[in-house]
Amino acid sequence: MDVPLDGWKLADGQGRTIIALSGAISSGGFYLVERTDDTVVSDISAHLFGPFGGSGFVNAGRDIVLQNADGVVIDSVICGGGWFAGDLGLKASMERISVASDGGDPTNWATNNGQVTVGVDANGAPIRGTPAYRNSVAVQ
Repeated sequence: MDVPLDGWKLADGQGRTIIALSGAISSGGFYLVERTDDTVVSDISAHLFGPFGGSGFVNAGRDIVLQNADGVVIDSVICGGGWFAGDLGLKASMERISVASDGGDPTNWATNNGQVTVGVDANGAPIRGTPAYRNSVAVQ
């Protein structure tokens, strides 16, 4: 069953909208958001893309709160002091280990393992991440 995302948002720790979501996500599915345009991950179509205004996601870290259309917090990751994982030098993504565990728990995040990667960037280079795919570090 699809979950409609109209009215949902990714907000900062103070509730200010970072990205207003739209469309739908299938149950157990994935939803790819790309910053600027749909060429960031050149071989996988984004569900949503754009400049999103404000500071969006920054390399130094960010508090991110997922809220439904009624403003109820569905999930969050509080990384305003710096991302829990990922590697900017390797351009390796921060990946959640277990969706059943707390998103605010730093031990529930790891850097992409480099063994499971998906997609290529705008320059045709492999992405050390798993856009729109199960995370490399995810538990079954």
